[in-house]
Amino acid sequence: MVTLVNRAKVGTTTTGTGTITLGPAKVGYQTFADAGVVDTNVVRYVIEEGPDWEIGTGTYTASGTTLSRTVTESSNSDSALSLTGSAVVFVGAVVEDLVVLAPLASPALTGTPTTPTATFGTDTTQVSSTAFVLANIAPLAPLASPALTGTPTTPTATFGTNTTQVSSTAFVLANSAPLASPTFTGTPAAPTATFGTDTTQIATTAFVSTATTSTVEALTPASTVDISLASADYFTLALNQNTTLTMSDVGAGVDTFNLAVTGHTISGGGFALSAASYDYLSVTVSTQAASGQGMFFKPDGTRLYVADDSANKVFQYDLTTPWDITTRLYRGIEFNSGAQETGPSGLFFKPDGTKMYVIGTFTDSVYQYSLSTAWDLSTASYDSVSINLNSVGSDPRDIFFKPDGTKMYFLDGWINRVQQYTLSSAWNLATASYDSVFISVNSQDSSPEGLTFNSDGTRMFMTGSASERAHQYTLSSAWNLATASYDSVSFVVTDASWPPNAVSFKPDGSKMFIMTAEAIYQYSTSNLVTATTTYPSSFNFPNGEIPVAAVGGDLNILEAQTTDGGTSWNVHQLGADFS
Repeated sequence: MVTLVNRAKVGTTTTGTGTITLGPAKVGYQTFADAGVVDTNVVRYVIEEGPDWEIGTGTYTASGTTLSRTVTESSNSDSALSLTGSAVVFVGAVVEDLVVLAPLASPALTGTPTTPTATFGTDTTQVSSTAFVLANIAPLAPLASPALTGTPTTPTATFGTNTTQVSSTAFVLANSAPLASPTFTGTPAAPTATFGTDTTQIATTAFVSTATTSTVEALTPASTVDISLASADYFTLALNQNTTLTMSDVGAGVDTFNLAVTGHTISGGGFALSAASYDYLSVTVSTQAASGQGMFFKPDGTRLYVADDSANKVFQYDLTTPWDITTRLYRGIEFNSGAQETGPSGLFFKPDGTKMYVIGTFTDSVYQYSLSTAWDLSTASYDSVSINLNSVGSDPRDIFFKPDGTKMYFLDGWINRVQQYTLSSAWNLATASYDSVFISVNSQDSSPEGLTFNSDGTRMFMTGSASERAHQYTLSSAWNLATASYDSVSFVVTDASWPPNAVSFKPDGSKMFIMTAEAIYQYSTSNLVTATTTYPSSFNFPNGEIPVAAVGGDLNILEAQTTDGGTSWNVHQLGADFS
């Protein structure tokens, strides 16, 4: 829509067919700005220069006092005039500019028309502004979602009315039973709960009839559980492991029975580094071991041993609660390895506790000791047996043995490898020889510190101070490093204040322990899964879809029916996942 103003007429010295620079007003007229044209307004212009003329629309730019040209008609065959610098420009109008005026009768206004706001309370035919309307309805409640105050009233509908009419309190009370101790009349109904439901839900007569006519048997959890139809027709089973169900006494005359299975979460296996989580348990050992480097647990979790390279000692702790590091107790028992190794970095014990092996960075050797009383460091003595590792590496950081004592593995911190040895006589270092077998861990950590394996030798774990992570490897052939490969699985040790030096697991792999120079931290490493149920082959489920196993604590209720004397059973779920 163009802007219309009065008496706007100026001269211009613009030449050519382009944008016009507007000059001063002609005598008796105003400039475009004085007439009320503002920046970006579109006006209908007329240009006259001698006998030539041009009509069009243009956008006014205040900053340069210019006007663009879009020609609608002209004496130059409706093309723009090529001005010579003596033209006159004025604001005009054409017929279509005038038809936008509203008629007096039933005008159809557009845009945002305005009108004077009447005085509050005016009740005449005067046009109302939005301000007048809002001021007059403010005290009124809106039709949509009114927020009433005070004590509003409404007529009370006839008892039984079922429409959108507003209800009074009298109507509601006459048609409703109270929440507390309601006294129902007639024949009230409620949904029938699934048989076996044990909540405060109302029990219908159908539920009671089923409950009182069924014989319930609680099945004993086991890996294989038998459903005997001679004893009951409603069975409950609380899983505690993966379970296979069998059927017996199918000819006992029972053609329908129910089975309610409560789910359970079980361990899917330990040593699951990918599932590791911090237990928020840690203990310091710095009172004795100011620079703890190596760590070993007695297999039953009642003893802990720590190698300290600052004191050249191995310290012995009792765990009054097995595998609970917070119950560690130092009784002053220790062993000084300084006569052989002044930089002990790792240690290992024979499973019966009668042999101890200490590895160190000062001599780059492994030393063998005997304990006349198993697991008692106070009875340890040097066997005068050792093996130097310089021929294959240096800076040994940790040591591990195969459980039968025929293989030894040490972590080389200089070339960042795990090296493998064979002991032709089990647990006798004098018979150890290098297998020329190793795996490089340099790509995972350039400063490896700790080494351990899972119980069957199919997984190896390494901790490093450069990455501050524990890393996992798989051995496709147990205890053979030649078959080891990195699993691309690691765990960031973010909870410790120092980099990890040593790593150890509980024998079942459910707990991992990581030691720094001053403390030991505990992590859970079990892979938890939902216990499964294997149903008898005579069970036929809709579309062959066996119900999803109930997760720990939830409930699956099944109903089985037979029409052939128990040869086959059509089974469907009555309910699932009740917590």
